Amino acid sequence: MDNRQKRELTTVIFDYGCVISLPQDEECVKRMYTLAGLSPEEFKRNYRSFRADYDRGALTAEEYWVKVTGDRGNNLSQEKLNRLIKEDIKSWTRTNPAVIEWALKLKKEGKRLALLSNMPEDCAEYIREEFSDWLSRFDIIVFSYEIGINKPEPGIFKYCLDLLGEAPKNCLFIDDTEKNITTARELGMDGIVFKDLTSITEPAVKIYNLPPVIEISSITSGRTDSI
Repeated sequence: MDNRQKRELTTVIFDYGCVISLPQDEECVKRMYTLAGLSPEEFKRNYRSFRADYDRGALTAEEYWVKVTGDRGNNLSQEKLNRLIKEDIKSWTRTNPAVIEWALKLKKEGKRLALLSNMPEDCAEYIREEFSDWLSRFDIIVFSYEIGINKPEPGIFKYCLDLLGEAPKNCLFIDDTEKNITTARELGMDGIVFKDLTSITEPAVKIYNLPPVIEISSITSGRTDSI
């Protein structure tokens, strides 16, 4: 039983990957490691090892993929690079319509919305354009590459709060990673670790006086021909 008192919030801050989006598309991952000429295990290890620097803008797309593939000099052709970037973007474009509909319902009820995500420039630019129909309803959008700071570093949370002009106590942060939620809570925000729709709905209704998340069976994706 959760003993926290009911709270009235002004703002809900969402992570993108694995919250608004579904988990990374394994078919895209398969095409990436095939292109890279790596085993699935080696590709995933390299992909994650250098991702933080890519997300914070410390690496260009070419520099990142050279590190992931292990290619040097002219071995990573422009064609292969473009295909890797395209598959990477595509792998994160399957969105969860139930979470998006819930966010838009919160907006209609007067809540402010923010998106706070670790994301490199090429992915972020695509998402901004492709999902502008619902992203335009968000009050604040913060991508890590823009400020050179990743979650769970406190600086990116403080930056988002400053843009919002909100006190941390008025904000709920939803993310799929425990360490990111820990930082948010240390700064005074409430946090929910996203596991599935139920993980949002129960505290939303019982603690924050928010509407439940209604499951939607369909899955939406961005247009891959525009990548």
